[in-house]
Amino acid sequence: MIFLFGNPTKNTGKFHRVVFGAERNRWSARTVDSRQSALTNQRQIAEWIEDYGEDSDFVRVRVRGLPPNASDLQYIDAPQVAAAQKRETDPLPNDPLVVGMDVARGGSDASEIRFRRGNDARSIPPIRISGEESRDSMRVAAKLADVLNRTYGGIRPTVAFVDSGMGRAIVDRCRQLGYRNVIEINFGGKPPDSHYANRRSYMWSRMRDWLEHGAIDHSPQLEIDLTAPQYHHNRRDQLVLESKDDMKQRGLDSPDSADALALTFAEAVDPLKGPDQPARDPYDDDEDDCAGRGSSLFPSRQGAWMR
Repeated sequence: MIFLFGNPTKNTGKFHRVVFGAERNRWSARTVDSRQSALTNQRQIAEWIEDYGEDSDFVRVRVRGLPPNASDLQYIDAPQVAAAQKRETDPLPNDPLVVGMDVARGGSDASEIRFRRGNDARSIPPIRISGEESRDSMRVAAKLADVLNRTYGGIRPTVAFVDSGMGRAIVDRCRQLGYRNVIEINFGGKPPDSHYANRRSYMWSRMRDWLEHGAIDHSPQLEIDLTAPQYHHNRRDQLVLESKDDMKQRGLDSPDSADALALTFAEAVDPLKGPDQPARDPYDDDEDDCAGRGSSLFPSRQGAWMR
């Protein structure tokens, strides 16, 4: 038998996953509220609650046996995610359907395709592709092409943003097949806003703002991924989101689900002009067009992030 005991001082890591997160169903987890114990100083506990508040992180951890709402360096906090899981919302008729695809490096990581239409990132289930299957880039490209050819609630995807780290071959193959609406996004590239150190930090910032009124599914994996990364500011006072490699050094998995959702905020996409948006266009050799600049998908570059 293996026994784990402790105070949940963090809302990330192995202990949190075992007691409160995705691995809880594999363990027999119990939490102890010290107010229910005959061995604790009830007068001291009452003073703490009066001074800090019952839902303060201090009381949650030291009295109630619950993890803190947010660590000092956590970029997206748990209450924000929980609210988005409970929220009901409907897209507007002209909201485009945007696809984000995070491509796995292989092994334990998985590739994931996520969908967002306006405030709704829940209605269309995500597509998860195992790390082993992700090694075959042509097979993954075929799955993405199939997604772009389908209709969801009468709407076809307007554009798919794909992580260029491991997804360059997938983007190239889709363009060979004539899909101009597959756009390569470099996570480490220059962001549109100089307040962010790179494109990934910029996308996560847009996603965090959107979570204030957006709706997401109840996936435990997405919840863990959204709340796992930390952040800091560099010497230029730019926001830097924790990298996947740094997260793995802390014992955390790559946030594949959250990165896939964040990719739906990579570029502003104009509203639909009709009830359907073609998924495929004849291949155009123009370099700017393939990169998304000057394309009919982004005629003004002023499309709204959210409604």
